Amino acid sequence: MRNETKAYKIKLTPISPIHIGTGEAYEPMNYVIDVDPKDGKDYMYVFDEFEFVKGLDDKSKEEFVKIMDYSSNISLLKLQSFVKNRMALAKNLHYRKILVSKDFGKEYREKAGKIVHIEKDAQEIINKLVVEKTFISPNLNKAIILGSSLKGAIATAFWEMKVIDEEQQYNDVKKIMSATNKKNPFSHLLISDSKIIKSSTFIDIAKNIKRKKISKDGLSVVHEVISIESEFEVGLVIKNNAIKIEDIKNACNDHYLSIFKSQFDEETDKFTKKELENEFIKKYEKLSLKPSEFLIRVGKHSGARAVTVDGERKISIMQGKNKDPKISDEETTAWLINKQPFGWLLCEILEED
Repeated sequence: MRNETKAYKIKLTPISPIHIGTGEAYEPMNYVIDVDPKDGKDYMYVFDEFEFVKGLDDKSKEEFVKIMDYSSNISLLKLQSFVKNRMALAKNLHYRKILVSKDFGKEYREKAGKIVHIEKDAQEIINKLVVEKTFISPNLNKAIILGSSLKGAIATAFWEMKVIDEEQQYNDVKKIMSATNKKNPFSHLLISDSKIIKSSTFIDIAKNIKRKKISKDGLSVVHEVISIESEFEVGLVIKNNAIKIEDIKNACNDHYLSIFKSQFDEETDKFTKKELENEFIKKYEKLSLKPSEFLIRVGKHSGARAVTVDGERKISIMQGKNKDPKISDEETTAWLINKQPFGWLLCEILEED
């Protein structure tokens, strides 16, 4: 019985945009943004810089070399302008085409190649046009959800279940869950990277808001995210009967559902709800799960509560320059993109193989 292996197929449905960070970005020198006349929407056309230079005529190549002779942010803006003025060539060479929000399309048209004379202003423009990539399968050239992201999200919920439901000591559980040997039950859990059923991404400006008070203009950053039109499948294997699939499902729902529902609660997240898209509120405020479903949160901007254990949270809240941070059991801000939160993923146990 101990050596029993069970395998499951899990359907993954993003119910809000997901960003699996890579540390890589689309720079405004290797993309252009233009309207596709077929649907009237903005798209980013990502191209290879070397192929772009090879496609230039001799006069343009000379101009390109002159721009590259100077190493400054201002010269980078000149390079942006150079590329933007040769949009037809860039689009013809593109290897990825990504839907872009109207807001970011407008930002690109207003700022790409803008002429400024101060380095600091140039750097600010460049920063606003950098787009953080979500993970793209190099073989498929499409976004996927990594098994490691799923396993990490499940592990946090499982850890919390051991501490709260089973009343084990936090440090004892931490020691087991951090072990690199077979004493760690998660060494017996294998989750594949996702198989693509449908996969699409889009680009928009993510904004940071205050959860419990009116926000002034907060931080913003541009992300590529997996869209809610996507759908994936993963294989989940449990070796040696180390964990039960029911425990995974229950642990995830105990941990994540309360966090998910809090964003609709005007007492705890008054200003989050005000910023959310009406359709998202209508669809998910009264979320009810099937017996075969569980909810998790993955990727960047998941929020500190999602990645920590209830009762043991020590979240640092910055209080301003030259002030010590305040320690809290919850985050004070939330990140939204396209008026939706980041990272919510509905998982459905389809079958046991």
